[in-house]
Amino acid sequence: MMMTRFKTFAAMIPLAGLLIVSAGPERLGSVLAVTPQRGAQPAKFERRAWRQQRVRPNRLAPRAQRHERPADVFTGRHQMERLRMLRALGLTPEQRRRARDVYRRFGPKVQQLRDELEERQDALHQAIFSEPYQSDLVEQRIQGVLEKQEELLRAQLEVELAFREILTPEQLAKFRDLQAQQLEIRRLQREIREKRRRLNQQLQPDQQLQPDQR
Repeated sequence: MMMTRFKTFAAMIPLAGLLIVSAGPERLGSVLAVTPQRGAQPAKFERRAWRQQRVRPNRLAPRAQRHERPADVFTGRHQMERLRMLRALGLTPEQRRRARDVYRRFGPKVQQLRDELEERQDALHQAIFSEPYQSDLVEQRIQGVLEKQEELLRAQLEVELAFREILTPEQLAKFRDLQAQQLEIRRLQREIREKRRRLNQQLQPDQQLQPDQR
């Protein structure tokens, strides 16, 4: 019953997360911030010292430490598409400022929900492979994952609605056009994957035959 309810909710907002830019305020500055005037270039030894002071994030660090940086607030597999769409919309400096405010306001909440969802998914995997196997525990963990997924989708929807208020009618119409093109490409990709699966199913029986039976 819970699975059906979640699918119904997801179908109501199939584009959830599409407007969410997958970058925090630091990385988002290259897209939303007004380009500053170029000043004097630092001396060579100053540039070298600056590079030495840079600290690269440790991918093996604990999860809580990895998500402390603002740039990790928004992540997603359609990150580059969203950034390109923002550039194509031609936001004004005031719109960029308002967009940054939206991401700063909702970013911590979205990231917290992502972490909580990941923790529940980890707990589900542990329950699946625990000994002895407990079906009631697995079902309980599944319900927890679905509930947290719904919370995350609702939080993403809040970001989308807030960003929608920033756009002018002309920008919103342009966004719909760009979005329609992206959705059409994804539909074609799904069709290709489905045809490939069907082809593999048709070829699978032939692969099981002995050479003298072919």
